[in-house]
Amino acid sequence: MSEVKEMPSATNHAMSAEEFAAHQEAMEFNKMAAMAQYNIQRASAIMNALAVGGDVIKPLFNEKDREDLEGKLAVILKKL
Repeated sequence: MSEVKEMPSATNHAMSAEEFAAHQEAMEFNKMAAMAQYNIQRASAIMNALAVGGDVIKPLFNEKDREDLEGKLAVILKKL
């Protein structure tokens, strides 16, 4: 008969200080990457909305709303 070996559980493993620091750094990087992706999607949506309109199609926003959106877009792009 073969012997069944128990796999070490992640909950039973105590992290060293270096492992913990690396884990924290990786989590922070993932958080920043997710926020950057979110901001890119927001910026893209705003740019697409602002691009609608012209000679043939009526613009989606009046001048005041357009300026507000352009301001929001500038803030998002500065974050990137």
